[in-house]
Amino acid sequence: MAARAADDLSALPEAHLPAEVRPLVRELNGLFRRVDAAFASQRHFVADAAHELRSPLAALKLQAQALRRAPSGPDRDWRWSASTKA
Repeated sequence: MAARAADDLSALPEAHLPAEVRPLVRELNGLFRRVDAAFASQRHFVADAAHELRSPLAALKLQAQALRRAPSGPDRDWRWSASTKA
């Protein structure tokens, strides 16, 4: 166990273990599976959240670029006012 990497959640081998230790190793392997599943779920959530945030951020970036390119004056003020109310 001490030689394993911190992110190594692979099952521990149960072969050639004393009978008294096998239940503990089985439980540890079950824990490793559950932790691995939780990490996978978290990675999936983060990927989904990043995808969902990209669209609104891209829209805001495009609006900011359009406002920057727009000539100053009433037209620009109207565009800014309309975009902030939507």
